[in-house]
Amino acid sequence: MLRWLFVIVFLFGCVAKHPPLSECNTIKDCALAVKAKLVSNLTPEEPVYPKPIVISFLLNDKAEVVFYEVLTDENNEVLEKAITEAIRNSSPFTELFGLSKPDFEEFKEIRLTVDLTR
Repeated sequence: MLRWLFVIVFLFGCVAKHPPLSECNTIKDCALAVKAKLVSNLTPEEPVYPKPIVISFLLNDKAEVVFYEVLTDENNEVLEKAITEAIRNSSPFTELFGLSKPDFEEFKEIRLTVDLTR
């Protein structure tokens, strides 16, 4: 009986150490995952924007967006509202928990380019 208890505890311990498939393990993979998540939550009234959009944001230790800025040349309120909603619906970026601590710290302040030009 004690041996089975040990096996069960061992198995649960092994499962707990492996990140879910939705997590990423490199900064490049995480950047792609975050972009994909943002784009999947982006529903602007104008589905095509004439140039790529640059979004700069800061994450806390829980991978929640605490500050963001849309860096575009134009003042497009519809697009900025859509981006705000996409960020709100995408945060927290739990995919990032697969990164090592130093990589996560580096990723917490990031600038991404999202291309909607198609």
